[in-house]
Amino acid sequence: MNNLLDVYVLNRQVGVLGDQGHQYVFTYLPDTPPNYLVSLTMPVRLESYVWQRSLFPFFQQNLPEGYKKEVIRQRLGPHADVTDWGLLALTGKNVIGRVRVVPHGMPIDTPLSNIDVASILSSTDSQTSLLRYLNEGVLEGISGVMPKALNAKATIWTENAILKTSTQEFPGLAINEFLCLEVARAAGLNVPKAVLSDDGQVLGIERFDRKHEQPIALEDFCSIAAFDPVNKYKGSLERLVELHNEYVISTNRQESARQLYKLLLINYALHNGDAHLKNFALVYSDYNDAVLAPVYDVVTTSAYPHLEDKPALTLQGKKAWWMGKQLRQLATTRLSLISRDLDEAESSIHHAIDQTLPLVSKMIERFPYFRETGKRMLIEWDIGKQNITLGAKKRVRLETTVLDEMKLSDAKVQKKKNASHIDSPFKMKK
Repeated sequence: MNNLLDVYVLNRQVGVLGDQGHQYVFTYLPDTPPNYLVSLTMPVRLESYVWQRSLFPFFQQNLPEGYKKEVIRQRLGPHADVTDWGLLALTGKNVIGRVRVVPHGMPIDTPLSNIDVASILSSTDSQTSLLRYLNEGVLEGISGVMPKALNAKATIWTENAILKTSTQEFPGLAINEFLCLEVARAAGLNVPKAVLSDDGQVLGIERFDRKHEQPIALEDFCSIAAFDPVNKYKGSLERLVELHNEYVISTNRQESARQLYKLLLINYALHNGDAHLKNFALVYSDYNDAVLAPVYDVVTTSAYPHLEDKPALTLQGKKAWWMGKQLRQLATTRLSLISRDLDEAESSIHHAIDQTLPLVSKMIERFPYFRETGKRMLIEWDIGKQNITLGAKKRVRLETTVLDEMKLSDAKVQKKKNASHIDSPFKMKK
């Protein structure tokens, strides 16, 4: 096995990553410019970086998981190296962000992918079309497209777009995410362009790791926290904010903090229980210009009754849908925001949800398979919208009242169950 990998930032080799059996070592090449750092946690220096627990968290950031890893094993045979090191050597040439990895001595050039995004989105069965690319093109990740699949959803990224679909266990997940992103957009957050396929099964999102058509660095908070991806649900909002403040310099911090608080508030308002550490990130081109990344992976997970109805990260030591008072306390004490910032965030989210409600109704009318999920989303949004309000107390309007207002009360909505014993497919199983 080749125990060396060449590491590139953009098209320049910046270092060598070595597997020494008992530890991993990364060494920058001499004369590497400071702004060609591979990670915020690994600025350019002469001394090597050593990691003994496992592969450096940053290099695990884009590794394939779950179904994708199994497909690789099946395509390459039972003796395929599907360790983190083997997967990085196989797929590290095509990832999100600007850092690429190839086996030592191999060229970095990659041909363009052959995925026709427009044809997938206009297909009469877009999910099958996307999954065909994922399964048949699994090894094409070496030459132009890097598929990734999880238990609940499947994702492929091309040079300009990210395409996502889900299993039948989560009906309307693409529509769900599309609507949540529209709320975030209406609230004033930086959201990439998003398009639904004609049949609603696939969501296409513009690549957000680009600036002026050039790749920029994107690093999620699981990497920044030095966590392996399996621990992405073990963090807290307090720690997330601390890391944000540590790596976003003071000249950028206030506006980035406003955006982060608004995003946290939206996750609570929309009841997104999958907002783990990998679903927050920073983008940068230099160590001193990091800011919060555009919004991605926002879903009303509470719309699916078989999932645990709680946030992914703790606040004040608990995973609970906290009220506006506790969220404001986090913003004032940890993000140094003032009341005007908090009032604006709350007001903009209320307005954004109200503005998006008619679109939810249109999606329910257009896609019958989304009807029950859409109705549940309306109920969850109504609960979350009220809970994030300053001075809010636990209370829930009757579900029939919410649905009556939208003229959708003709059928019963499936009740949420006590699912504390169920491992969410959105979460890595223990």
